[in-house]
Amino acid sequence: MTLDELFTRVIRSHFPAIVLIALLPVGLVLALGFAQPRDWSASVRIQATSAVPTSSTEAEALSSRILAIATTPSVVHDALKAAHLKGDAVIVSEKHVAAQRLGESPVVELTVTDSTGPHAKALVDQLSVRVLTFMNNADRGRFETAVEDVNRRLGDSRTQRDRLAKQLAATPPGAARDQLKDLVTEAGRVASELSAQRASLIMADITRGRAVLVDGSHPTVLRVPSALLPRAGLALVLGVCLGIATAAAIETLRPKVPDARGLARILDAPMLASAKQAPAGLARMLSLVARRNGLDTLVIMAADPDRQASASALVRSLSRLSSERDRFLDRVMTDGASSAGSDRGDDEWSTSFVDLASLQHRQEVTAGIAVVCAGPVAHEHVEALHDVLRATRWPLIGVLDAGTSWSPDRPDVWTPVEEHS
Repeated sequence: MTLDELFTRVIRSHFPAIVLIALLPVGLVLALGFAQPRDWSASVRIQATSAVPTSSTEAEALSSRILAIATTPSVVHDALKAAHLKGDAVIVSEKHVAAQRLGESPVVELTVTDSTGPHAKALVDQLSVRVLTFMNNADRGRFETAVEDVNRRLGDSRTQRDRLAKQLAATPPGAARDQLKDLVTEAGRVASELSAQRASLIMADITRGRAVLVDGSHPTVLRVPSALLPRAGLALVLGVCLGIATAAAIETLRPKVPDARGLARILDAPMLASAKQAPAGLARMLSLVARRNGLDTLVIMAADPDRQASASALVRSLSRLSSERDRFLDRVMTDGASSAGSDRGDDEWSTSFVDLASLQHRQEVTAGIAVVCAGPVAHEHVEALHDVLRATRWPLIGVLDAGTSWSPDRPDVWTPVEEHS
């Protein structure tokens, strides 16, 4: 099978079904797209730290941390409550909150989507405040605990130093006084170290990076671009693939010859004039081909047995036209036109048109077959035609293309005007 035959059998023969199947998902996507309101997005930019990340991995870690905090259901619930909005915190956190890092910078864009712009703005305001609060105060507890511990130890050291200093003042010179003096010196040194440690903790807390809002209290509120067109394009591609697959499956399970040209190639017969044309031209063409093959009778058969009624109607139309032509020529000869009498043998149609049921015994010897094809033909019907041709051994003069709208009511009329020469 050539590519042209494959295209004809799968695509051209089932083109309406392919178009219908392809348009179904597109229509569904368009209906859902127009039914759903377009969302609004509100976004703020958060600088996670003042230090520049040294790699994309570190920058991605900052973005992931902000996203993890912003999508925590409890944090989202508090933000919804503070913004006086209703909604499922779990669904909002999963589908309406996103964070995206901007290159390898410490700036992360936090985005919230909602059906209305003011709601999205209010939610991103409250959510960003809670993200900042958590990031800035997450490690604050450890710092305060460390400072309290240093202050307690520093207080104990100073208390001990003051107590030893009083004992030193009341102790007379001697070994005991020297020992107390050493203890006072040691207590002072410990107090100095603790003071330096506390100062270091405070300085580290002051200089550590803090998360801050870049755009302050002015979130960027935009209409979310519609994804209807790309979705419709994808639906169309999917629909076309499904349509072609369905057509291929139908053609595999119920193979058909797509048209009259394909049937003529299979039967190794020529394509004759279309049956859907003026009867005079059709009868003249069939008579010419029959005479050239030495045939007096032409059996008109439909490729599809369900169309045999249309074939019989075509036979009646051709036979009636042949009879009218004979009467016309006889009338001309009766009027005494000698030249017309000499031309009758060239003009009259001596070919008889019959269907298989009305074929007479005397006509079988010089009979031939013309097959009329009206659209796709099942392979079992083609095999039946082969069986008839092999059984009768009648020559097949050709195939007629009747078109898919061929019917017994108008079996052979292409135009309502019939010309008689």
